[in-house]
Amino acid sequence: MTAHVSYLDGYPVTHTSADETDFAGTVVADVLGEDTFSLLPQPFSASEDFSRALQSVPGTFLGLGATPAGLNPASAPFNHSAHAAYDDAVLPLGAAIHIELAIRRLATLPS
Repeated sequence: MTAHVSYLDGYPVTHTSADETDFAGTVVADVLGEDTFSLLPQPFSASEDFSRALQSVPGTFLGLGATPAGLNPASAPFNHSAHAAYDDAVLPLGAAIHIELAIRRLATLPS
């Protein structure tokens, strides 16, 4: 048997900026409270299309916890699982965070 392998370089690793992560953490804490932002205890190397944007513009990747009541976020099925479940009530909170991130970032731009 003969095999030919072609490797396609897909997406780069999603590499975030420490400064932008700190900025986002401050915004999240201000909008939702001090105990609502946390860094992943063990970051993972993820391939994500957003990684291409991060190659040109410093930024960070935020996740919004949406585990329904009664499930433990540490053991609940991961978001790509067919068994994943979500609490859609968090969507307005995510929108509020993104709005505040945009408002504060725009405020830093020269007029």
